[in-house]
Amino acid sequence: MRTISLKVKGAAVVLGTVVSIVAIPGAGVAAPAGDEAGRRSAAVARISANYADARPSGPDQIVFDGGQAGINFASRGFDDCLSGRVCFWDGRGFTGWMIWYGPESGITRRNFTDNGFNDLTSSWANRTARDARWYYDSNQSGTTRCMNANHSTQWVGDSDNDEATSMAVFTDNQACS
Repeated sequence: MRTISLKVKGAAVVLGTVVSIVAIPGAGVAAPAGDEAGRRSAAVARISANYADARPSGPDQIVFDGGQAGINFASRGFDDCLSGRVCFWDGRGFTGWMIWYGPESGITRRNFTDNGFNDLTSSWANRTARDARWYYDSNQSGTTRCMNANHSTQWVGDSDNDEATSMAVFTDNQACS
Protein backbone atom coordinates (compact mmCIF):
# COMPACT_ATOMS: atom_id res chain seq x y z
CA MET A 1 0.00 0.00 0.00
CA ARG A 2 1.07 3.56 -0.68
CA THR A 3 -0.23 6.89 0.58
CA ILE A 4 -0.40 9.70 -1.98
CA SER A 5 0.06 13.23 -0.70
CA LEU A 6 -0.20 16.62 -2.38
CA LYS A 7 2.01 19.46 -1.20
CA VAL A 8 0.18 22.75 -1.54
CA LYS A 9 2.03 25.94 -0.65
CA GLY A 10 4.08 24.29 2.07
CA ALA A 11 1.27 22.19 3.57
CA ALA A 12 1.03 18.47 2.93
CA VAL A 13 -2.47 17.14 2.24
CA VAL A 14 -2.99 13.38 2.47
CA LEU A 15 -5.33 12.33 -0.31
CA GLY A 16 -5.81 8.66 0.47
CA THR A 17 -4.29 5.23 0.44
CA VAL A 18 -4.11 3.42 -2.88
CA VAL A 19 -4.55 -0.34 -2.64
CA SER A 20 -4.41 -1.18 -6.34
CA ILE A 21 -4.51 0.76 -9.57
CA VAL A 22 -5.73 -0.55 -12.90
CA ALA A 23 -4.99 1.29 -16.15
CA ILE A 24 -8.10 1.86 -18.26
CA PRO A 25 -7.19 2.39 -21.93
CA GLY A 26 -8.28 5.82 -23.14
CA ALA A 27 -9.43 6.97 -19.71
CA GLY A 28 -6.61 9.45 -19.33
CA VAL A 29 -5.87 8.50 -15.71
CA ALA A 30 -5.06 5.33 -13.87
CA ALA A 31 -8.24 4.32 -12.10
CA PRO A 32 -8.09 2.22 -8.94
CA ALA A 33 -9.94 -1.07 -8.92
CA GLY A 34 -13.25 -0.32 -7.21
CA ASP A 35 -11.89 2.63 -5.22
CA GLU A 36 -13.42 6.09 -5.78
CA ALA A 37 -10.94 7.70 -3.38
CA GLY A 38 -8.08 6.23 -5.40
CA ARG A 39 -9.62 7.46 -8.67
CA ARG A 40 -9.83 10.92 -7.12
CA SER A 41 -6.20 10.71 -5.94
CA ALA A 42 -5.06 9.78 -9.46
CA ALA A 43 -6.89 12.79 -10.92
CA VAL A 44 -5.43 15.13 -8.28
CA ALA A 45 -1.95 13.77 -9.03
CA ARG A 46 -2.46 14.39 -12.78
CA ILE A 47 -3.68 17.96 -12.17
CA SER A 48 -0.84 18.64 -9.72
CA ALA A 49 1.73 17.43 -12.25
CA ASN A 50 0.37 19.76 -14.96
CA TYR A 51 -0.63 22.80 -12.89
CA ALA A 52 1.79 24.06 -10.24
CA ASP A 53 -0.95 26.18 -8.67
CA ALA A 54 -3.40 23.29 -8.04
CA ARG A 55 -4.99 23.57 -4.60
CA PRO A 56 -7.93 22.13 -2.68
CA SER A 57 -11.00 24.35 -2.55
CA GLY A 58 -13.25 22.67 -0.03
CA PRO A 59 -13.55 18.95 0.67
CA ASP A 60 -14.69 17.90 -2.80
CA GLN A 61 -13.01 20.30 -5.22
CA ILE A 62 -9.57 21.19 -6.54
CA VAL A 63 -8.94 24.37 -8.51
CA PHE A 64 -6.06 25.02 -10.89
CA ASP A 65 -4.94 27.11 -13.87
CA GLY A 66 -4.93 30.35 -11.88
CA GLY A 67 -8.36 29.63 -10.42
CA GLN A 68 -9.84 29.52 -13.92
CA ALA A 69 -10.61 25.79 -13.81
CA GLY A 70 -11.50 23.09 -11.34
CA ILE A 71 -12.88 19.62 -10.74
CA ASN A 72 -15.78 19.06 -8.39
CA PHE A 73 -15.64 15.42 -7.27
CA ALA A 74 -19.15 15.41 -5.80
CA SER A 75 -21.31 17.52 -8.11
CA ARG A 76 -24.93 17.63 -7.12
CA GLY A 77 -26.17 18.80 -10.50
CA PHE A 78 -26.57 21.62 -12.98
CA ASP A 79 -26.56 24.37 -10.33
CA ASP A 80 -22.94 23.51 -9.46
CA CYS A 81 -21.98 24.97 -12.85
CA LEU A 82 -21.92 28.68 -12.05
CA SER A 83 -22.79 31.41 -14.53
CA GLY A 84 -19.80 32.29 -16.71
CA ARG A 85 -18.46 28.71 -16.81
CA VAL A 86 -18.39 25.84 -19.27
CA CYS A 87 -18.85 22.53 -17.42
CA PHE A 88 -18.60 18.84 -18.25
CA TRP A 89 -19.90 15.91 -16.17
CA ASP A 90 -18.95 12.25 -16.30
CA GLY A 91 -22.55 11.18 -15.66
CA ARG A 92 -25.89 11.68 -17.38
CA GLY A 93 -28.11 14.47 -16.15
CA PHE A 94 -25.29 16.64 -14.77
CA THR A 95 -24.15 14.07 -12.20
CA GLY A 96 -20.83 12.70 -10.97
CA TRP A 97 -17.51 14.45 -11.39
CA MET A 98 -17.71 17.91 -12.96
CA ILE A 99 -14.85 19.83 -14.55
CA TRP A 100 -15.34 23.54 -15.17
CA TYR A 101 -13.53 26.33 -17.02
CA GLY A 102 -13.89 30.10 -16.98
CA PRO A 103 -14.48 32.92 -16.85
CA GLU A 104 -11.62 34.03 -19.06
CA SER A 105 -11.16 36.59 -21.80
CA GLY A 106 -10.07 35.55 -25.27
CA ILE A 107 -10.21 32.02 -26.63
CA THR A 108 -9.86 29.29 -24.02
CA ARG A 109 -8.35 25.99 -25.20
CA ARG A 110 -7.83 22.98 -22.93
CA ASN A 111 -6.94 19.29 -23.23
CA PHE A 112 -8.74 16.95 -20.84
CA THR A 113 -5.66 14.71 -20.85
CA ASP A 114 -4.00 17.39 -18.66
CA ASN A 115 -6.51 17.01 -15.86
CA GLY A 116 -7.72 13.42 -15.75
CA PHE A 117 -11.06 14.06 -17.46
CA ASN A 118 -10.21 12.53 -20.85
CA ASP A 119 -12.98 10.48 -22.50
CA LEU A 120 -15.40 10.89 -19.58
CA THR A 121 -18.00 13.46 -20.72
CA SER A 122 -21.65 12.40 -20.63
CA SER A 123 -23.35 15.79 -20.14
CA TRP A 124 -22.33 19.44 -20.41
CA ALA A 125 -23.45 23.04 -19.81
CA ASN A 126 -22.23 26.23 -21.44
CA ARG A 127 -23.27 28.99 -19.04
CA THR A 128 -21.43 31.72 -20.95
CA ALA A 129 -22.51 34.20 -23.62
CA ARG A 130 -19.90 32.63 -25.93
CA ASP A 131 -20.00 29.52 -28.11
CA ALA A 132 -17.79 26.57 -27.24
CA ARG A 133 -16.88 23.23 -28.83
CA TRP A 134 -15.61 19.91 -27.52
CA TYR A 135 -13.46 17.59 -29.62
CA TYR A 136 -12.78 13.86 -29.84
CA ASP A 137 -9.01 14.45 -30.05
CA SER A 138 -6.41 16.57 -28.29
CA ASN A 139 -5.48 20.10 -29.30
CA GLN A 140 -8.99 20.83 -30.59
CA SER A 141 -8.88 18.33 -33.45
CA GLY A 142 -10.99 15.50 -34.79
CA THR A 143 -14.75 15.20 -34.61
CA THR A 144 -16.27 18.20 -32.87
CA ARG A 145 -19.57 19.06 -31.22
CA CYS A 146 -20.93 22.56 -30.72
CA MET A 147 -22.00 23.97 -27.36
CA ASN A 148 -24.05 27.08 -28.12
CA ALA A 149 -23.92 29.97 -25.68
CA ASN A 150 -26.22 29.46 -22.67
CA HIS A 151 -27.20 25.91 -23.64
CA SER A 152 -26.75 22.49 -22.07
CA THR A 153 -27.43 18.82 -22.70
CA GLN A 154 -28.21 16.18 -20.09
CA TRP A 155 -26.93 13.34 -22.31
CA VAL A 156 -24.50 13.57 -25.22
CA GLY A 157 -25.86 10.31 -26.71
CA ASP A 158 -24.44 6.83 -27.10
CA SER A 159 -22.11 7.67 -30.00
CA ASP A 160 -20.57 10.73 -28.27
CA ASN A 161 -20.49 9.41 -24.71
CA ASP A 162 -17.00 9.34 -23.18
CA GLU A 163 -15.37 10.82 -26.31
CA ALA A 164 -14.41 14.40 -25.31
CA THR A 165 -10.65 14.95 -25.20
CA SER A 166 -10.32 18.72 -25.64
CA MET A 167 -12.41 21.88 -25.73
CA ALA A 168 -12.41 25.50 -26.82
CA VAL A 169 -14.47 28.49 -25.72
CA PHE A 170 -14.60 31.22 -28.36
CA THR A 171 -14.78 35.02 -28.07
CA ASP A 172 -18.39 35.36 -29.24
CA ASN A 173 -21.58 33.43 -29.96
CA GLN A 174 -20.94 33.02 -33.72
CA ALA A 175 -18.57 30.00 -33.74
CA CYS A 176 -21.44 27.49 -33.87
CA SER A 177 -23.45 29.33 -36.54
